[in-house]
Amino acid sequence: MATVVLLHPFPQDSSFWDEAAEVVRAAGHEVIAPNLPGFGGRALEPGWTMAGEAERLAGDIPAGSAVVGLSMGGYLALALLAAHPDRVGSLVLADTRASAEAPEGMAVRRDTAEALRRDGSAAFLDGFVPRALGPDPDPKVVARLRAIADRQPAEAMADATMAIAMRDDHTALLPGITVPTLLVVGEHDAVACIVQNRRLIHPHDAYVRRIRCGDGDGGACGDACDGAGRVGTEPGHLPLSYGAQHGGCAHPGACHGALLGICL
Repeated sequence: MATVVLLHPFPQDSSFWDEAAEVVRAAGHEVIAPNLPGFGGRALEPGWTMAGEAERLAGDIPAGSAVVGLSMGGYLALALLAAHPDRVGSLVLADTRASAEAPEGMAVRRDTAEALRRDGSAAFLDGFVPRALGPDPDPKVVARLRAIADRQPAEAMADATMAIAMRDDHTALLPGITVPTLLVVGEHDAVACIVQNRRLIHPHDAYVRRIRCGDGDGGACGDACDGAGRVGTEPGHLPLSYGAQHGGCAHPGACHGALLGICL
């Protein structure tokens, strides 16, 4: 039995992973899907950092876990790998980056955080959710993600925006990654550039998948997979229902010796 750790994207909470978690548990594996500070009913922690959250997470998961980080969750996954590599037995980095925030990006994130604290989240989400989903997203997907986001406090989004802005640069970590690793990036994602660093990761353990944008939810994606994804040695799939981050299927065994395969 594997332990699969699912790290949610911004501005969602752990319920984002509900469909994926159900599939993984049905295959006999343990799932840990934590909420980041302020999300999913967790208390606000002003000034939290990815490095600090990685320390907390390391105490809550077993060594050798299969760690999946999407977007903001990917920043946390890299922070965890940097500080506690023994906790990561295999790794999925989906639509995320290893680099630190650029100065211009830092300014934008500061402005965004200030606006969230001043004006609340409604106007921000009106623009963010459709943009995050790529062109012509399924209205059901939009509605689901908007509903989850609407439950999160604007202060939590502001704090997370600054945690993302202040993240460490983990580009130098990439060449030393030797655990089975899968990099996933949506076809319309112009931001997540970790795929550009694919040659820096151990060539026998890293597999890069650039996926086409689908228009269904995680369940529909899973149906299209025909069970091709694998967790450990058991059949299963791990859908990501995040618009431009789903559609297509990663081939089983594409990660050499991987404990975690992902089907999108």
